[in-house]
Amino acid sequence: MRVGTQKISFAVALFMLMSVFSWTAAYADDGHNAVADISENQSIKMQNVVDSERINGNLLVFYIKADESTTISFDGRQDYGFQNITYYPKAKLKDRNLELGQEEPLAFKKKDYAIKKDDGRYTYTSQLPEGFTGEYLMAAGNYAVLEKSGFYEVSYTIAPGAKKGKFLVKVTQTGDLTTVEPDQEPVKKPELQPAIAVSNATKVFVNGREIAIEAYNIDGNNYFKLRDLAKALYHTNKEFEVGYDTASQAISVKSDTAYTPVGGELEISGAVGEQQAVPSNSEVQLNGKTLGIGAYYINGNNYFKLRDIAKALDFRVIWSNEMNAISITSVINYFED
Repeated sequence: MRVGTQKISFAVALFMLMSVFSWTAAYADDGHNAVADISENQSIKMQNVVDSERINGNLLVFYIKADESTTISFDGRQDYGFQNITYYPKAKLKDRNLELGQEEPLAFKKKDYAIKKDDGRYTYTSQLPEGFTGEYLMAAGNYAVLEKSGFYEVSYTIAPGAKKGKFLVKVTQTGDLTTVEPDQEPVKKPELQPAIAVSNATKVFVNGREIAIEAYNIDGNNYFKLRDLAKALYHTNKEFEVGYDTASQAISVKSDTAYTPVGGELEISGAVGEQQAVPSNSEVQLNGKTLGIGAYYINGNNYFKLRDIAKALDFRVIWSNEMNAISITSVINYFED
């Protein structure tokens, strides 16, 4: 799990794809149990996970919904250099930026240490000897129970002296309506004005493969049909489903779900030149959460700004002046240029 992302060029992005196209997510979702593989022999397991996203730039947060409590365990065949979980009862999340505030250490339910003996072997104990200054590890199999709603920071090292890794966990207890979305203000769409859309002849690459896709340029931004993007990202690690939720009367998007084609995706209408673009009233929900993104209605279809969708679904978009091309890269996280 990497924190921070650097700007990269279009050419570098294509080169990276050649070596990481078989990349898989840093965690696997087994039902509602997520497993974060932090090394070949170590993994952190979480129960009752319902969603995940990246906030504060590129920090991964898992969303957990539990009846009463949930467990996080440091598993694997190899002991750890460091393990810690900190609770932040006053954390505030707004616009994908988190202010942690006051912290409270969390006691583990099981916390064993592996102490190195003079012969080089390790012995396990639940408490370090008083005044102990020797070498020790924190045992695989240690775990903690999260009993309160709110944000937790999980930090670790895979070995003594190794770089510390971390991610966040947001716990919501079932029925605790006061903590479902703390400090979130109502989502507001941007106030768009009628505009002129110009048919875009820009080349588009998805994971290094050029595709034919209809797009329009409005005030310097590229707009695409949502179903075209879903079809273009089909069978990638950022594939998503598109539907319509009649209860909320909103377009529904579900991440990490195979797209179901309805016909007409990636078809080129043949419209050229300038077209009238009218602000659309359509709302979009991602995994049940309303996205405050605008759209334009052009020739009978809704068109969405590419970077809005990229940010919401966390994939990389790179523009190349030299090649007059857009690169959509599913295996690299979104970064604000």
